[in-house]
Amino acid sequence: MAIMRLTQAQIWLRQEIKTSGKSQAGLARHMKKAGLQASEPMISKIVNGKRKIRDDELEAMIAYFGNSPYEPGAGAAKKAVRDLLENLLKAVG
Repeated sequence: MAIMRLTQAQIWLRQEIKTSGKSQAGLARHMKKAGLQASEPMISKIVNGKRKIRDDELEAMIAYFGNSPYEPGAGAAKKAVRDLLENLLKAVG
């Protein structure tokens, strides 16, 4: 099984969904209202590293969560990367 490298934006999205109390379904609805084609399965693919985020999608995500993966406060993304790598190493063995 190949492991895709997650982008900073994907890690941020994963963390926002985990900690914000907002859902993948809510994000998909918000993106549809913004005129984008979106669905829960599409968001899931992005979160799991199976699909990249387009620029227009990222703009809608930033509006939904109220912050950006590129703001100085995005340190949670670095922690998420460390946690992810640690879990992968444990799983591989």
